[in-house]
Amino acid sequence: MEKGSFHTSQADERVKTIPLPNQLPKGLDFTEIHPSALKSSALETLISQNEDLMARLSVSLRKTSELEERLSASESENQSLRARFDTLKQQFLVVQEKDRMSSLRATQLQSENLEQKSRAHKLEKLYADLFVQPRRSSAD
Repeated sequence: MEKGSFHTSQADERVKTIPLPNQLPKGLDFTEIHPSALKSSALETLISQNEDLMARLSVSLRKTSELEERLSASESENQSLRARFDTLKQQFLVVQEKDRMSSLRATQLQSENLEQKSRAHKLEKLYADLFVQPRRSSAD
């Protein structure tokens, strides 16, 4: 290879003519076959089989392509759903923690409420003992 130029070999050219898996190969070139050989029943059978196989290959390639597209779409949807699930899971954990804290606070407030009621009851009793009874005694 000379500096600054690219050479292509015959092998490179031949490789370019080979169809890719998602492409159909070229059909047979019947110009190279003798006309008398074309009339042979064996050759006609082979040509018929070749055409049948080419049609089947074409259908299989289309189905494969369609299935690959569906798979890609399903994978994309799956990834989207997983991301959505993770987001919802995080939101659920936040709500669950808030609920736990609210329950704890509610229990604490109920306990304080009971203590205050008990204290108020004791104070009312003390008030009654200290102020109400002496007034009754002095009123008598």
